[in-house]
Amino acid sequence: EWNIGDPWGIELVRVLSQTETKWILCLITYNTVIIYYLSYWLTSTNSV
Repeated sequence: EWNIGDPWGIELVRVLSQTETKWILCLITYNTVIIYYLSYWLTSTNSV
């Protein structure tokens, strides 16, 4: 009966590792967008 739970544990670890990499990619993209907009805002305010 306990053997049925083993694949679920493997799947859980697999899903967690996938979501972790997705979160890292999302954070990198999010930070890049923020830096881009900050630099754009700074240049626009400086030009004005």
